[in-house]
Amino acid sequence: MRQLFQLLGLAISSVTLISTVSATDIPTGQLPTSVEPTHYDLEIKLDPENERFSGLATIDIVAHKSLPYFYMHGQELKVDQTWLMSGNKKIPATTEMTKVEGVIKIIPKEVLKKGEYEVSFEYNAPFNENLQGLYRVKDGDQHYAYTQMESIYARYAFPSFDEPRFKTKFDLDLIVPEKLTAIANTPEVKTETLNNGWKKVSFVTSKPMPTYLWAIAVGEFDVVEWTAIPKNDVRDFTIPLRGIATKGKGEKLKYALENTEAVLYSLEDYFQSAYPYRKLDILAVPDFAAGAMENPGAITYREQLLLLDENASIGQKRRYMSVHAHELAHQWFGNLVTPVWWNDIWLNEAFATWMAATALDRHFPDQQWRRSQSRSSKNAMNADSIPSARKVRNPIETNGDIITAFDGITYSKGGGVLSMIESFMGEENFRKGVQKYMDKYAWKNADAIDFFETIASVLEPKRADKVVASFRNFVEQAGVPLLDIDKTCDDERTVLNITQERYAPVGTEFKEKTLWNIPVCMSYEVDGEVSQQCQVIAEAHQKVKLEMSGCAEWVMPNVAAAGYYRFNFDSEGWKDLIANLNKVSAEEANAVIDSMSAAFGSGTLKVKELVDVIPTTLQSDSWEVMVSGMGTLGTLVSYADEKDKPLFRKMAGDIYRDAANNLGLDNNTEFDKTKPLDATQLRTRLVSFMANTAEDAAVRKTLTEKAKDYVGYKGDKQFHDEAIIPSLRSTAMGVAVQELGQPYVDFLIEKLSTINDGTLRGRIISALTATKDPEIAKQLIELSLSPAVRDNEKPSFLFGLMGKKELDAVMWPWLQNNFDKLITGLPSNYQAFAPYLFMGECKQEKAERLDGFLKPRLDKLIGADRNFVKAKEYLNQCLAQKEQVKPQIADMVKTMR
Repeated sequence: MRQLFQLLGLAISSVTLISTVSATDIPTGQLPTSVEPTHYDLEIKLDPENERFSGLATIDIVAHKSLPYFYMHGQELKVDQTWLMSGNKKIPATTEMTKVEGVIKIIPKEVLKKGEYEVSFEYNAPFNENLQGLYRVKDGDQHYAYTQMESIYARYAFPSFDEPRFKTKFDLDLIVPEKLTAIANTPEVKTETLNNGWKKVSFVTSKPMPTYLWAIAVGEFDVVEWTAIPKNDVRDFTIPLRGIATKGKGEKLKYALENTEAVLYSLEDYFQSAYPYRKLDILAVPDFAAGAMENPGAITYREQLLLLDENASIGQKRRYMSVHAHELAHQWFGNLVTPVWWNDIWLNEAFATWMAATALDRHFPDQQWRRSQSRSSKNAMNADSIPSARKVRNPIETNGDIITAFDGITYSKGGGVLSMIESFMGEENFRKGVQKYMDKYAWKNADAIDFFETIASVLEPKRADKVVASFRNFVEQAGVPLLDIDKTCDDERTVLNITQERYAPVGTEFKEKTLWNIPVCMSYEVDGEVSQQCQVIAEAHQKVKLEMSGCAEWVMPNVAAAGYYRFNFDSEGWKDLIANLNKVSAEEANAVIDSMSAAFGSGTLKVKELVDVIPTTLQSDSWEVMVSGMGTLGTLVSYADEKDKPLFRKMAGDIYRDAANNLGLDNNTEFDKTKPLDATQLRTRLVSFMANTAEDAAVRKTLTEKAKDYVGYKGDKQFHDEAIIPSLRSTAMGVAVQELGQPYVDFLIEKLSTINDGTLRGRIISALTATKDPEIAKQLIELSLSPAVRDNEKPSFLFGLMGKKELDAVMWPWLQNNFDKLITGLPSNYQAFAPYLFMGECKQEKAERLDGFLKPRLDKLIGADRNFVKAKEYLNQCLAQKEQVKPQIADMVKTMR
């Protein structure tokens, strides 16, 4: 590769600034198809201690027709020279910025003919300040350089065709200070010593990939060389495995590294396809806007996901395992086969979500991974129940649409739809379809239709048509189907009259009627025998006659909770099902409670009817079912008048106190020994509920003492892990902040200033933002804008403090005065969530603030317009439900006094 002509740190006066173009054909979405890249050759010189880097980018392109100019992507780049080569002929060109952010125009000195060219750019650019593109962070006393290119941030690092459909090979040279380690997607091929303390590190040519997967990292890292992952039945080569952390943190990578092989094997076994790349580095990044990023060969993670030790909680280990499996699944879904455009990002994210749970469940069948995914899909139904809900496969027209596509609809609803189709097809048929899809589109791009048709092609034609129709209904339409079921018995046969419609909470109306082809599997009991029956509900009104003779005692309309829909009965139907809740699985019981809660949310079930069910849930073997009533009780406390809140807090505590006391605050019960995962999940939620919703004085006092001991408050100021079990540390510290006030807060702030461990920092910040003291809140929100707080920690302060009604008198004026400063300091993909800073207490005033203050600023916040509408709709639902429930709460109060 040619040496750089431009070195880092050129004065601005020596740079030709990009001028602005006003052409009317500038693309605002996808680039034109007239020019495509076929290969990148990049040489980048950087030192993380400097503020800028420089580069020479040479891209092989194909012009499919004669062109006077063409468009690419570039942002915040200062381009000094641009030229094209056609064979040995050099064609000078200019690079101009357009009025569309991130789009540049390349204008050759002569019209390009149809054919192949090289286009080259000498440029320099700043390290990004918002954790995107090529950016740097400081950890300890050193700077490190990292990349985050998804979704549209490669354009900050080099001129590019920054779209997923352009999959090409990359060659890369990095010129860095000799003492630093350079990491990229592929292994090093050679290192050459240069003058003045620099070296050039060259990397193996990559496999075809889009720009959003290109990755580098440069710094004085701890590099932990692990045992290579050996060959197996589907892979005939070993995989070098390394863990990368900032200086001094490498020893905490052991747990992540030693568990990687098992997860990777499970994925390879499912796909019957080898891991597609020749190395695997996992990088712990101290300041990172995303949770993790699936860069081939160099996967990046927030450091608290990877840096674990023997004191890590089960929850931390599960988060690592889930995210790690998700990112490894992306090596097939997203990396090996890539969507054509961002409207099919769900083919990446929904599949990685579903596949992570599937792979982990296959390898660790007792750890409830599929149950966890099922809960997530049920949670997504709330976001899918507002008028402006996105479709899973949503049109992408602007950069804001791209950013807001990475949400719960894409990940969790998408994952839930995949589980439903898998259940309908059968696990092995679905697996065969996935394998066929991978084989057909390996190293290529594919869209949703390609996927639907390939998956379904393993079935006989009529059943295949049903799968494609159902898939398309659920990903191309927004909303949650609701099955309203009227159960009767006629001539010793149970008949179900089923009406399907879109689920609508109180305060929501949908003008358009939506129908789905819903794969429904039901279980039911007749004379002590439980049977199952499956079919597609495709009509607005459909009669289903159950196959077994006799009158069903109960019907469970969602076997294995695999269906992405809710259901509703009349009171008798609900009573029959609840009375037999012990006869269905944990996943199914959770789906029953979810649908009952949804019936309450839509106004068809009274709050008293829902509350009366809660004691029954405590008899369940499922921890999810046992804690399912907490949300309802929390809502009652929230909606009750101030004078009545103690009544509902007492009721909440009375319901759950025995369960909390029996489990205790330490891992020392028989339940812990026999079901450690269930005990941890249950204890964490019971203790938090008793401390924060029920405000139980005894629990709060014990937690406060444990929190003091844990951090060495009024003692040696050292952490004492033995003082409290890991899963309760954040809860205890938050309670202590509320109970002890300013002195304890000052102590934690001092701790924060000396700690660079992401897990401990997160724990401290979570505790600090539990405050209900307005003066402390003012101190903390100012702290959040200081250099003492990492960029990816700022949202924790903001969202932790903004929504509390006790803090509103100080936080609202602060937000008005500091909003513009606040937003410019956040990563751009966080700006889309600005409307949720105005949420919190269910009050009409919140909607007025959105309209009066935020609406005039929306055009400056990428992607915030969609979330603005969603925030308003959430408020409308909340206010409508509050109005409906208030009289019911008043009736309950009369019986409680």
